[in-house]
Amino acid sequence: MKFMHSAAFAACCLAPSALLADCVEPGSFITASAAAPCVLVLDDPAPEAAPAPGAKHLKVAPAQPAYTVGDAFPVYEFSMLIDPPRYGLPPVTGNWRYYRAKGVTYKVDARSFAVLDVVEADQGMLRN
Repeated sequence: MKFMHSAAFAACCLAPSALLADCVEPGSFITASAAAPCVLVLDDPAPEAAPAPGAKHLKVAPAQPAYTVGDAFPVYEFSMLIDPPRYGLPPVTGNWRYYRAKGVTYKVDARSFAVLDVVEADQGMLRN
């Protein structure tokens, strides 16, 4: 799924010739032509091959949680996780729920809607 999003991003940003260059699977490079000199690295911190001369790298910073512990969480705007163990999270054992917002999972109090905990974005099967 992450590769599909990256490929769609590349299709929007790079020249069509770049999409046909080297991209086949996650971890490969998409190298642009001389008209659009840039390289999009997909899930590969250490590239196997050197990028083309004059190419640039696009790095995306990890998403920062929009809400912190104690913040009021807008429960009606985001999805509640119904079966947390399915996603590698511990089951709900109290008066709180898991919510997913912008790639981050939050543990939210069911009555006050206050954020109790910010769960890491890459925990379990939850992927952006």
